[in-house]
Amino acid sequence: NIFGLPGETLEEALQTVRLNIEIKTDFPWSALLQPFPGTQLGEFVRQQNMFEGDFSQFEDSFFRRSPLKLAQKREIENLHKLFFFAVKFPFLLPLIKRAIRFPLDNFYDILFLFGYMHSFKASEGITWSETLRIAFSNVRKFFLTRSAGSSGTKAVS
Repeated sequence: NIFGLPGETLEEALQTVRLNIEIKTDFPWSALLQPFPGTQLGEFVRQQNMFEGDFSQFEDSFFRRSPLKLAQKREIENLHKLFFFAVKFPFLLPLIKRAIRFPLDNFYDILFLFGYMHSFKASEGITWSETLRIAFSNVRKFFLTRSAGSSGTKAVS
């Protein structure tokens, strides 16, 4: 599942969530589109002036934020972060639809990490201790990438 496609609306992103609820996805997981420089999609985005910021300074993570100009960017980014909970607990969808309007980035980041960790553990068939070991080795990179994205420089390669 990829959120933040060029021109994507919040309603289209919610349709992705509803489809995953309907098919009862076992391991809900999503990413934000990253149109890398040198690719056809990257070139399209650059030509259409859809890239936000300097195309030469690109974030490493496709979990943090969308690099595209989107009409409802905050809501789509937040929906991506809450995707696991919306799919696994469909009764939360009305609440999530309201909550994604609020700038609770750190809170949503933590929820995203827990959801991602749960899906990863289940999909890989590993123990919680192994999952936590892997999570702790990667969480630093996750937060350093966020810091790098906000400053426009790369902290992690």
